[in-house]
Amino acid sequence: MRKQRVDMQATMDRLLLDAGFDVEVSVTGQNKDGIILRHISFGNRAVVHAMTNKTPFLDNLEKVGFKKVTFSDGFGKTQDWHLVPEREDNGGDRTLAGMGLDKPLKLRRK
Repeated sequence: MRKQRVDMQATMDRLLLDAGFDVEVSVTGQNKDGIILRHISFGNRAVVHAMTNKTPFLDNLEKVGFKKVTFSDGFGKTQDWHLVPEREDNGGDRTLAGMGLDKPLKLRRK
């Protein structure tokens, strides 16, 4: 999952540029579980609210294991969001549950 978070940095950078936003994206921490987004408009609470309210933005970051998202205007004003990702040692549990394989299999005799 660490690799996914590192890869997410480049993906987010490209997607934001494609959308017309020159946002500097960086991942932090030994396990790369923090992400910082820098743009002058992130000093505005309404802009950050629009990105995080009723959108899958934070959920998507949490799914790959980010624990903290920091929105920064690049001049010292920041807004932090603390996320609660699933444990990484059980990273496949959600996938298995979606396929109905999250419980022990029971064999039936005919």
